[in-house]
Amino acid sequence: MELIRFSVENIKIGIIIKKGSTYAELDCLVQPIIDTESSEIRYFEVLSRVSKHSGEQLNSEDFFNEIDDEFIKLVSIHQIYYFQRHGIDKDFSINLTISTLLDEKFISKLLSFNNKNFILEINDVNHDARCNTLLQNIAKLQRSGIKFWLDDYYHEYNSANLTFGLIAW
Repeated sequence: MELIRFSVENIKIGIIIKKGSTYAELDCLVQPIIDTESSEIRYFEVLSRVSKHSGEQLNSEDFFNEIDDEFIKLVSIHQIYYFQRHGIDKDFSINLTISTLLDEKFISKLLSFNNKNFILEINDVNHDARCNTLLQNIAKLQRSGIKFWLDDYYHEYNSANLTFGLIAW
């Protein structure tokens, strides 16, 4: 098998965050997802990197653990706009918490994109997956062609285990 060479590309998307007296900038990292059989890039995963105005990198996971769903929805819409505006030729995934999918306005915004070349990668199952509103919104998005992935699954992830049979990952 030939060695696959790729790099994670840093993209400045221009989101400035003010948290207390600290300003930070949110950039995107684009990570290729490789098909191991064909050695071709099949998808891109859009990740976020947070840095202070001074250039110091912040731990993105810690940062997003303290951020509410409104901010996560804002970032995800901005990421979709950016990648669709720049003509990315592969489907790409963006990370969301499952609770963001309870918001009808957010669902409408996702459905308003003409090109459904994005995948919603759920990185936190932070709401009861048996919720009718949640299941109806997911079904609506899936009928429109939007795919869903479960991020970082492991067998002891109990809240994710409860989604099997309810959500078509």
